[in-house]
Amino acid sequence: FPTRYDDKTFFPKDKMITRDKLNITKDKTVIVTSGRISNVKGWELVLNVLNILKKRNMNFHLYWLGDGEDKIKMENSISEYKLTDITIMGNVSHELLSDYLAAADLFILASYREGWSTSIVEALSCGKNVITTNVSSAQDMIFEGKNGFIVYKRDAELFCSKILEALKLPDPNPISCDVVEPLRLSNLKAELLKIWDI
Repeated sequence: FPTRYDDKTFFPKDKMITRDKLNITKDKTVIVTSGRISNVKGWELVLNVLNILKKRNMNFHLYWLGDGEDKIKMENSISEYKLTDITIMGNVSHELLSDYLAAADLFILASYREGWSTSIVEALSCGKNVITTNVSSAQDMIFEGKNGFIVYKRDAELFCSKILEALKLPDPNPISCDVVEPLRLSNLKAELLKIWDI
């Protein structure tokens, strides 16, 4: 079975109420990504994208939810780029991750590879639009121009253009929720019973 999500934790919430709860400003575009801070997760591409957004004077803030072996390298690159609009949150609970997803305007993923991406599943379950590289499972869950975009080249300019397009999509997006509806953890028992004659 593909990755499941806990539908008691991950679901759409009011964006502005959640921003109040987290003390996140309401006047910026909030971007969220999650996962280990490692080369395979493509953090260098994320920083290149943010640097372009900064040069274009976009009013944004990115929250990276996760930790990892490349954290110091990433922090050094953030300093080199003079990026002030990024916060590394470290490892957080599923409940807090759900809140940050709810507070976001969109979710991005820049990985070189994934399995069935838990991060994408969780973001979609919260009604988010997703910009992702062409990792495994992306084409099964992201419908171009409907609930996000897949960036087929590791090109920061192209990634930025897709971010701007995605910000025009509905949020929360019912298409995102519909895509992952079959992956709700609460549906698992019924699916298993179809297979096992108990």
